[in-house]
Parts: sequence; structure tokens; C-alpha cells
Amino acid sequence: MNKLIICVKSCQRDLERGDHHTIRQTWGKDAKAAGIDVRFFVGASDLKNRYEPDEVAVNADDDYRHLPFKTREICKWASAKVLNHVFLCDTDTYVSIKYLLTCHYEQYDYMGMMPRPIGKTFQYSDDDCEGVRQHWDRCYTWASGGVGYFLSKKALTEVAYAFPNIWAEDMWVGQVLGPLQAIGEINCMNTRENNYTGNIFSWHFPKAEFGEPYNGANGWMWNMHKQAR
Repeated sequence: MNKLIICVKSCQRDLERGDHHTIRQTWGKDAKAAGIDVRFFVGASDLKNRYEPDEVAVNADDDYRHLPFKTREICKWASAKVLNHVFLCDTDTYVSIKYLLTCHYEQYDYMGMMPRPIGKTFQYSDDDCEGVRQHWDRCYTWASGGVGYFLSKKALTEVAYAFPNIWAEDMWVGQVLGPLQAIGEINCMNTRENNYTGNIFSWHFPKAEFGEPYNGANGWMWNMHKQAR
């Protein structure tokens, strides 16, 4: 039997705001009913020294720039667990458990919604979180962290012992795993490509549509949950 754990990348702010509770009462409830563990990962802080059983404090800063380091710590945690895959997502991700379980993720080491075709490198430029322009001559595609992505035990172990050198955690994971895919060490699936035949299984909060960052008060997570049912 394939063992899956959903790992939610969070922070002390999201915890205190009640985002964990919102997930527990929406799609997290469906995950529990399906026998899937959901864990929330925050940076260690003196602000809170008692956590719920599903909350894990890791050795990483809680700011956006250090999110790749938090992802690495999550993968280190997962590498020591009895599991086959993890699904990593954010506190502003809605997950359809019934579609998650039928998307055939167990066939792949790395799976998610990727902006470019798998196996083709490209030049890429973007501003980092402080507005400094970055450029890569040889870039591999990556799965969106906001929508969420799967990693097999093999893939997450590679991520756990790589050093983050890119500020965007999802892009960094793609650069760790892309070269391994290129030499056939891991297999990947881009859910945007035509050979993916499963349903959409997760959604990221549409910030542009709401005109503001995600917060539980805007009701998006609850509305998504009502539509899913």
C-alpha cells in the first residue's frame, strides 16, 4: 500500500491566524477520513513552544526568502518516515482529496503543474524577493509550490541533502531534480502536458482575483470546499 503524507508549508503567522484550523475543517477533514496524514511545518520560534500533534517546528527561518531551507527541512523530516510519497503545498492551497488519490501520483517521483515541458532546458530571468534580477542560462522546469507537488521518497531524499541556492523554493526543487530526470534517475509528470489524464486535484488562492493576499476571513477556502462537495 502506498503511504502518502501531505506536508503544508506554513509559518508562525499563518498558525496564529488560524490557517491550520481552516484546513483541518475543510479539505484536511477529507484527508483524515481517507487515512492520509496532514502535517503543518513552521519555523522554530520562541513565540510558541507548544504545538498541536499535527504541527512540526523545523530548524528554518519563517520568512519568504528562507522557504527553500524550510522545504529542505521538511524533506529531511519525511526521509526518516515510513512513506512512499509526500504532497507539498501551502496554507493557501485547496486540495481535492478524491482527485488527489486518483491522479496516479504513485507512478512518479516528481509530479505537479510545471510551466515548461519536462526535459527541455531554457534561459530564465526573474527578480528575487528583494527585487534583484537573477538570470540562469540553463534552467529546468519546476512544479508550482502554490498549487502543490508530489515527491517520492527517492526524490525528497535528494532535496533533503541539497543546498538551497535559489530563493524560490519550487524553482530550486526543480533544479535539484531536473538533472536527475535528464539522465533517467527519476521520472516526472507535468500535469499541464497532454499525457496527463487525471483530474485537477489542487488550486492556489487567486490573489489577483481577490486583490489581496490570502487570509481566512475572505472565505475562499470554505467556498472551494462547498463547491468540491
